[in-house]
Amino acid sequence: MDSGIFTMTFDYDEWPGNHCNDDECVRFYNESFYHLRHHYDTIYHEEEFSQKVLYEENLDSSHAKVYKIKYSINLLPQVGYFIDNEGNHCNEGVSLMALAADTEEIEIF
Repeated sequence: MDSGIFTMTFDYDEWPGNHCNDDECVRFYNESFYHLRHHYDTIYHEEEFSQKVLYEENLDSSHAKVYKIKYSINLLPQVGYFIDNEGNHCNEGVSLMALAADTEEIEIF
């Protein structure tokens, strides 16, 4: 689980690339990974993360150090869930972790 197989780093031009704050921020996202590109404002809805504020901070970055933002997503919660070609959500209730917990061979997990 710690191997990075289910973790993907991404970089979209529409998402901010720099920030003056170097704190790690973890957010949830329950939509399709293929629509992630258009959901920055949904995921980071606070004013401090708005693209306008980040742009202004970067222009006036003489007082603070600017850090590169690294975006990544953990795909493990979506294992078993998929959207077919017609847009139907399939296997919404299927979870790899739940399947592993329900097995009789729990010791290996």
